[in-house]
Amino acid sequence: MIHVDNIAVEIGQRRILDGVSFTARSGQVTAIIGPNGSGKSTLMKALCRDYAFSGSISINGRDVASMDLGTAATLRAVLPQSSTLPFPFTVREVVALGLTAGRPGVSLAALRRLPDEALARVDLSGFGGRFYGELSGGEQQRVQLARVICQVWEPVLDGVPRFLFLDEPVSSLDIKHQLMIMDVARQFAAAGGGVIAILHDLNLASMYADQIVAIRNGAVAGAGTPAEVLTDGLIAEVFDCPMRVGAVPTGNIPFVLPQSAQRFVAAAPQSKVA
Repeated sequence: MIHVDNIAVEIGQRRILDGVSFTARSGQVTAIIGPNGSGKSTLMKALCRDYAFSGSISINGRDVASMDLGTAATLRAVLPQSSTLPFPFTVREVVALGLTAGRPGVSLAALRRLPDEALARVDLSGFGGRFYGELSGGEQQRVQLARVICQVWEPVLDGVPRFLFLDEPVSSLDIKHQLMIMDVARQFAAAGGGVIAILHDLNLASMYADQIVAIRNGAVAGAGTPAEVLTDGLIAEVFDCPMRVGAVPTGNIPFVLPQSAQRFVAAAPQSKVA
């Protein structure tokens, strides 16, 4: 379990996060939503200890602020919003970096096969020998996810749940691969791990998340199940864009249609009958 208690982050003289609190449980996908500039990526960097913060963050009851980097790397793996590699690494070499960063939790014999298995999970079988820099943006994003899942291949190790931190994991992907990557996240959680994912697609958040945390102006505007958070009122408040939320009858899963934004709603033209 990850417990975030009243954290605040200041950069320069500006407070980016203020009093953020929530709990992300193992066995669940927690989606972080909010408009651009609301503090979502800052929150992710605080979780990773890349930014100094006040308040407290704990993973499985252990204080993140006092945790050494090696221990942190065995408990969580991080997919940043973007990754730049200046050297001509092959795809397999990039994925294999995850083996050295954390503790996959497999035998030495299985370790050699892990990069190729991870690439298969993200629909990149046969890409291992290609140069990372020659791939499209979406393919590079999937390579980085393969690296991340190698780091914490076993969602539960020695009885301890582990976590994936995903910052906009589907931002460069086509619809097929968006669903595939979210399936990977869902499967990781179903196996006992936990996932915290920053998402802009509210429908993907609704489909895959057990819990949604909505951030606005650096503070939590709402947290709960998709049905509790994705309401007309909260979406209007958080995104400053009045919209209508519907629900699919099977499973009662909320969905949001961009066409429902009030600025696009106009009365149908009246036909003139002679």
